[in-house]
Amino acid sequence: MPGTDKPEETAKPQLSRGGKVIFLTIGNGMALVAGLIGSMVAARYLSKADYGTVRQTFLVYEFIAPILLLGLPNALYYFLPRHEDDRKGQVIDNAALLLGLGLLFSLFILLGGAGLLAERFDNPRLRETLPWLAVYAPVMTFLAGLPAVLVISERVRTLTLFSTLSSIGIAFGSIAATLATRSYEWPVYARIIVPAVSLPFAVVLIARAMPGPLRLPRADTMARMLRYSIPLGLATVLGTITMQLHSVIVAAMTTPEQFAVYVNGAIEIPIIGLIVGSITTITFADMSAACAREETGEALAIFRTAAIRSAA
Repeated sequence: MPGTDKPEETAKPQLSRGGKVIFLTIGNGMALVAGLIGSMVAARYLSKADYGTVRQTFLVYEFIAPILLLGLPNALYYFLPRHEDDRKGQVIDNAALLLGLGLLFSLFILLGGAGLLAERFDNPRLRETLPWLAVYAPVMTFLAGLPAVLVISERVRTLTLFSTLSSIGIAFGSIAATLATRSYEWPVYARIIVPAVSLPFAVVLIARAMPGPLRLPRADTMARMLRYSIPLGLATVLGTITMQLHSVIVAAMTTPEQFAVYVNGAIEIPIIGLIVGSITTITFADMSAACAREETGEALAIFRTAAIRSAA
């Protein structure tokens, strides 16, 4: 009839849980492939010293990132389904914490940390590249919350497109800088500039995905998030330290040339990790939403299905 709304005809159909996993795996897989190609080109066309400098620069952030994030991105999976009328506010509180932690690291780098690390790694080139992490850290900590926001708001396609384009942009920028300069500076700058350029687009995606009014960050909500996220973050910190500690030790005890040879050793292509990680992300979001509705039976059924398919 004229004037009758028909939202069911215009609304975009939601993906099934399996479809979400497929899209998320595609996005993560593209990021992995783009990163591998960028590393291959850098290893081929840069000197050992320059390649070691590039890897040491980002090793610093990769090692400290779990401490900066403190499990806060994963906390969104818990808080957003439980605050339907204030989702945007919850994201603002979470982003404020993430940005604050990123800026703390930036201050450390700018107030002497870059020189201290360059001396510890016995690599004077790091005095030029590490200060750029003062820009990189706040950008990356903010972007860390984007996957949770888009998954919970049923925008997995958008997340896949964003992550794929970002990964391709970083790989293309790094490769172009490597081939054009054959030096370490611009490949580092390219990996920092591209995420910074994508940041405004991420802000727009978050604003569109999350309903509710804009508001200032609230201290009480941020305190609750920290109480929830810190234990979760500590588990992530321990896991990352286990995976990265060997690289930090070798970087501190060898020359950049020796470190370049070491860090480019055998590489595992984590196909299983990509799939299971995607299943975990989607399952976590759906289980949290079911628990928020007090539908624990559904949450348990989701977990059982995910466990069976992960095992298969």
